Amino acid sequence: LGALSTGCLFLLLVNILKFNGYSVWTSIGGVLAGSTIGIFSREVLQSHGVIYWSHSLYQPILIFSLYLMFRYLVNETKENRLLHAAIIVTAFIGPLTEWSGYVFNAGLIFLLWFDKNKSELSQRLAIFIFIATSIAGIVTVIHFSLAVGFDPAVKAFFGRFLARSTSAGNPVRLIQGYGLSYGLFIVTMFSILALSNMRALGSRQQTTGTGSSSVTSQTTFFIFIAACIPLVEHMLMLQHAEEFSFDRLKFIVPASFILAFCFAQFTNKSRFALMFLLAVSCAHGWISYKVDIKHHSGWIAIDSDNKRFAARIAEQSESDCAVYSSNIVVRGYANLLFKRGIYEYASVDDASRFMAIQGACANIYIEGSKALPDLPKYTKATVIRKDGSKVIVVSGEAR
Repeated sequence: LGALSTGCLFLLLVNILKFNGYSVWTSIGGVLAGSTIGIFSREVLQSHGVIYWSHSLYQPILIFSLYLMFRYLVNETKENRLLHAAIIVTAFIGPLTEWSGYVFNAGLIFLLWFDKNKSELSQRLAIFIFIATSIAGIVTVIHFSLAVGFDPAVKAFFGRFLARSTSAGNPVRLIQGYGLSYGLFIVTMFSILALSNMRALGSRQQTTGTGSSSVTSQTTFFIFIAACIPLVEHMLMLQHAEEFSFDRLKFIVPASFILAFCFAQFTNKSRFALMFLLAVSCAHGWISYKVDIKHHSGWIAIDSDNKRFAARIAEQSESDCAVYSSNIVVRGYANLLFKRGIYEYASVDDASRFMAIQGACANIYIEGSKALPDLPKYTKATVIRKDGSKVIVVSGEAR
């Protein structure tokens, strides 16, 4: 996913820089400078690692969507059905993958509706994007409703929104989170912007083969604003963005955009200075990532013990028809480990009630404690049958 995201980013940036009249080698240099934050920042190394979230999966979709929009804006042909179809498909896949897709699509609809260069065509495309986004929302609700029921699904959606929204967040912690995710890249980017007195993106006054400088500037500005739109999701879901670092992956696109154009507009001396700062930022990102990994060095051993423990439980004949409960919080790890839904924060006294609710033959009550963030260490399981008899599994051994 990291390589795919970087490839899409390279494709987008090199085409935009060339479109702005920069030479091939200058464009490539700008792309290499801009792409560093998408390769060596601590957030990328962590969020595109062994374990990834839907936000990691959405990253290449977002960048490729921007590339398709760029192709649409520079296309002189009034009708290009294949390109339009590709834009509509990505507009459907984006929100189906991650909720930032809804925010991004809403921004595209707004920008296209007021696009003066292709007003009628752009408005029609905006309508189709709205339809694709709506269908994605309907499919998502149907998907969850088939699994848990319509009312529980809708209540869960609203409950999660309220728990992760701006009212539950803290802007200061979000800023601190960005510092954690991108470290010296943040310092480098804002330093060069302050020192270089950077002109507006895409404002280079020259005519290219694709149109006038005015059209070039408008197209570049359109894509840059579109790249920034997903960051609006942080305002809507502030608590989530500050707590879960992978939600900040979207910052890479506008940041790489700024770095690439800075490099392209700089003199050679300034370019060397920029590349030096970026090299230091890359080293800092890599080192901070390795330090963070050391804090989780016990993960493999704990995970291996948990897997052996889960295999012991699966040997019990009651496991197939039993309902599971646990004394601690249940996250995705536990569900994947035991391949079941699990009642969280339960007690052994809840066994009979859970069995009655689910019509189960037994209750498997799992006990453990938090070992690392989102990683529990399970130590004991009590299999409670309807007749009141029990089987206890402790440290992989049954008695």
